Amino acid sequence: GIKSSNKYDVDVPGNPSTPSFFPVDSDNEKADYIACMPLTENANMNQRNDNGPLCDFWTGSCSGAKTASDVSHGICLHEDAAEERAGSLKLKRVTEAVPSDDPVCSRCSNPDNFEDGSCVCTPNCGYCDANPNIDTSKAGGVTCVDLKAVVNDGLTEGTRIFNTGAVKQGAGYGGSPECSFGRTYRSHKRGTKYDASVANYPENSIQIVNMQTQEKHCQVAVDGSPARVVYVPDEPVKVNEDSGAANKLSMVGLFVAGFAASMLL
Repeated sequence: GIKSSNKYDVDVPGNPSTPSFFPVDSDNEKADYIACMPLTENANMNQRNDNGPLCDFWTGSCSGAKTASDVSHGICLHEDAAEERAGSLKLKRVTEAVPSDDPVCSRCSNPDNFEDGSCVCTPNCGYCDANPNIDTSKAGGVTCVDLKAVVNDGLTEGTRIFNTGAVKQGAGYGGSPECSFGRTYRSHKRGTKYDASVANYPENSIQIVNMQTQEKHCQVAVDGSPARVVYVPDEPVKVNEDSGAANKLSMVGLFVAGFAASMLL
């Protein structure tokens, strides 16, 4: 194509993946495109407020807890860098009970929280949250953008489709501070007017969005944690719907297995 001389900015919060594009017939006989992007943001309500995540890879704020509120939102307290002899920063540990009103390490006022002579101040912070509270009605999902509306009508925000899944956040790297996050990826592919993306929440599944209507179409549960979608048909696939419950069960089983097999290639 020809390089555009105009720049357009569209707000797509939620750490979007790379887009897929669906061509839509336009009234001027030129193709309009709708771009859809699955979101990779941290959907753990324990680590968010009304403005979004307070603790994830992109905010870079999962260390340095100073208040009880920081701790309740998943921010870690690490050892001082000067106290570390080698390797990545470890979570702050104390060897003696602290006052119960300590803003960050109050759990270590309880002797029951000591193990092998030490107590971890923020054991459930960041990536180490053992009980994440995931809510895909408020976070994660997929965002679609009608590019014609951007160019012609000045559209500045995408259409966010909630309840279309979220993914487990990536773990930190070898030299990262303990319990920190790493980059998070969410694979997806387009087939006809549908975009299929992987998700871990609310269950391990393939989330399917109708790109033309910018709405959720359905979801399909899969066994195990899906890694990526390798192939989605470019045209509708006919399915034999002969009578019989066994045939119907087989039809569903083949549909799910097809996605699972594609992701494992």
